[in-house]
Amino acid sequence: MGEEIWKPVIGFEGLYEVSSHGKIKSLQRKVPHKSSGTITVRERILKPGVRKSGHLYVNLLKDSHPRTKRVHVIVAEAFIGPRSAGMEVCHNDGNPANNRVENLRYDTHAENIRDIIRHGTHFQSKKTTCKRGHLLTAPNLVPSIAKKGYRDCLACSRTRAYLINHPGLADTAQELSDSYFNTIMERK
Repeated sequence: MGEEIWKPVIGFEGLYEVSSHGKIKSLQRKVPHKSSGTITVRERILKPGVRKSGHLYVNLLKDSHPRTKRVHVIVAEAFIGPRSAGMEVCHNDGNPANNRVENLRYDTHAENIRDIIRHGTHFQSKKTTCKRGHLLTAPNLVPSIAKKGYRDCLACSRTRAYLINHPGLADTAQELSDSYFNTIMERK
């Protein structure tokens, strides 16, 4: 866990700081105000918003312009350093709300997607059936694709292959794939 260390938010120095534990705080300062000239803004920890993906974000104000920033990006830039082109901030444990510096790293988009699949948080990995309602479990998985860590319905794959040579039967695709599925599952 370690001691909490605070550093300036890159691009918002003197306005905000970020901690090694993934917290963001606004620093005490005087800001212009419409009616009273200036007011003193007290130092406080910001409450982040949560995206549908689970990633946290904060709204930072600079020169009267609000900017939405992702917390994991702020932490990585301050503690890991500048991000190289083509790199993304990845969460080692797969929890997008865990923005501690030891849980973050820079990596490629491909590795970030592999992480999502490994952690079981990829939207496709949560699916239990294909679009035709067949279970996405063995033995109803295309073996060559399953070896790569992906899932594709074997019954539907066989139906697609069959329909290439028999396009006139396309309107019976559901019945054909159901028949393939039943045959595959009987062989369990």
